[in-house]
Amino acid sequence: RLIALPFTRPASCRAPHPPRARPNPTAGSYSASVDDQLVHTLSPPALPVEMLSAELPLKLTKPVDLNAGARAFFDAPVVRSQVTPAAREEVERLHVKRNQLCTVQKLSITMAEDAAREFISYSSRLARFERRLEHGGRELGVRFAWKDAFKTKLKVDKPDFEWERACALFNAAACYAFLGATAHARGAVDGGLRAAKLHFEAAAGCISTVHGLVRANIWGLNPKWDPQSLSPDMHVDLLAAFKTLMLAQAQCAFCQKAVAESVRADISSKLAAQAAALFREARYTFEQPTHSQYLCGEGGLFSGADRSWIARVRANEEIFEAMAHELMASEAAAAYNYGAQVARLRLARSHAEAAEREADSLGGREKKAISALRSKLQHSASEAEKDNVNIYQEQVPSSTALPKIELKLLVKPTPPEDDTQGQPDPLRGLLPPALTTALQKHFDDIESKLYALTTRSSEDALRCQEALSSHRMPEALEACETDTKLPERILRAIVEAQEAGSLSDLRSQLDLCGNLEGEALDIVNLAGGLLSAEEDKDAQFLSENPALSLSQLRSSDTMSQCRTELHAARGHLRQAVDVTHKLRERLDKASDEIALIEAPVEQLAQQMPHKDGTPLSNEPCVPALYDLMHRLSQIKVQVEESIARWRRLKAEQQQSAALGEALLAMEATDVQQKLQEELKPYVEAAVEYSALQRQREELLQQVDVQ
Repeated sequence: RLIALPFTRPASCRAPHPPRARPNPTAGSYSASVDDQLVHTLSPPALPVEMLSAELPLKLTKPVDLNAGARAFFDAPVVRSQVTPAAREEVERLHVKRNQLCTVQKLSITMAEDAAREFISYSSRLARFERRLEHGGRELGVRFAWKDAFKTKLKVDKPDFEWERACALFNAAACYAFLGATAHARGAVDGGLRAAKLHFEAAAGCISTVHGLVRANIWGLNPKWDPQSLSPDMHVDLLAAFKTLMLAQAQCAFCQKAVAESVRADISSKLAAQAAALFREARYTFEQPTHSQYLCGEGGLFSGADRSWIARVRANEEIFEAMAHELMASEAAAAYNYGAQVARLRLARSHAEAAEREADSLGGREKKAISALRSKLQHSASEAEKDNVNIYQEQVPSSTALPKIELKLLVKPTPPEDDTQGQPDPLRGLLPPALTTALQKHFDDIESKLYALTTRSSEDALRCQEALSSHRMPEALEACETDTKLPERILRAIVEAQEAGSLSDLRSQLDLCGNLEGEALDIVNLAGGLLSAEEDKDAQFLSENPALSLSQLRSSDTMSQCRTELHAARGHLRQAVDVTHKLRERLDKASDEIALIEAPVEQLAQQMPHKDGTPLSNEPCVPALYDLMHRLSQIKVQVEESIARWRRLKAEQQQSAALGEALLAMEATDVQQKLQEELKPYVEAAVEYSALQRQREELLQQVDVQ
């Protein structure tokens, strides 16, 4: 029978015949077929009926009036102009959604998936709202209270949206963990193991996001949250362990699916070893005295002290260590390395016995499944030892001499999906006060540049007109074309000038401008004095209350806005005074010429010289001057169109929320750089105008020559 064994081995063993068969003459006869024994020792590992799933409990909360806090914030003077009806409706929807989620206190297979989506959707929409606030939601004055997941008597409340989001995502992870455990119970039926893997990865992704939110708020020299103020379930080390636990359970599901689909034993063993390593990593954190007492102590998730939650983690670690060694034993037997097979099965048996000891605190069904696994491994190890003694007689290596099983990680956290991406933002246009101030300063800078450009263009146009007037242009050209006493264009200009007002009227208007500027200057100085007095009061208030800061007061943003507006108004007033002064100088200089056209039109026509004789249009200079005058007119039109174009661009940017939205999506350090880039076109406008002015000056020189 031993000689015939290589040729009668079942095909399921999938191994070449052994190089030699070494019978033991003292072993006696066999009552069972040696073929049957080998098939038994090489059969796939028997897994427990179901993985000992460790779920996360829900965090409980109570309704808050989010809508009332938002209304008070929206009605603030600095914010009111940015708030649209769509923004108010969005906050109302957030308020309703939160109060609906407060009713989720127990999970069931019929609603857990919808609850997970709603918790994630609420967090995403809250994050979208938070990006438009300067102090992370503290402006609303709403405190979000959440109970600890394991010890429901502990409660922590904070006014931050990030705290609210972290707790909501923790509950989303609890929903996915529940779905993963439920799907895993189905095994390979109807894709249960695949669904379990995906759900546990989603739970790990939610916990990973929670870990990032908490870590960002408690680290640094000036943390936003005191680490001691957090409930124990939100400590960063426990959150990291929860994430590792969810990944371990996802790896388990993937490993069991691989075994069910008859994946090679050497690959499946790596998957099982990785699952055990992840359980071990999570267990190290859970078994720390503080965390162990918190998770399993009296008054927590259980009515009395109960270590079954950590026992599940330990049992899973031992189960998948046993599974990895059993798979490696199967691989060793296929390679006719019977000594290594025995050593691996012994290790698998010892891990199964450790899992059975941990199962003492678990339910009857789970305990029976682990006992069945231990019995099966004990029988396999005994049979392998007997075969090795009676047949193969190979040396059994010690457990430390066995090669370490390579790990193979094939799971990763799945970040929660943001359902607001690609959707219209109803809060569009609502910006944090600091960003609003920066944007207003940006548009003030643009207005200052455009005002300076407009003033410069007006002065250059006036000098051009004076230069042409010194050559009696274009009147001289018009006299060349027709023998008339008063050209139609000049006649219209005189009538329009007379209708605009006399020299005394113009002086009265300038005097009125001067009076208005004086009154405005008094008001600006009064406002500046009031703000200075308020600054002195603020300084005294801070000296009496050193623990406070002005940024905590709602009036701080309003005062900052007032200072910005006052600074801009003072600059505009200063520019207005300069313009009035220049206009007065122009009026004084042109007063004699204005006086000349105050007489009736008939009298002016009689005083015009009568042009007659040989037409000057035959002279070569006349068409050249006509061309120069036309080109000068084109430059004037180009300048006016350019300035109008830049003003339209500024108006479009102010009316559109695109620039504000782009700045909102940037880091604070990149905002100023972006604003500088947006200011470049207006700097280039001055360069473009300078080029046009150089052309105008060259044309005027040619006019002088002609």
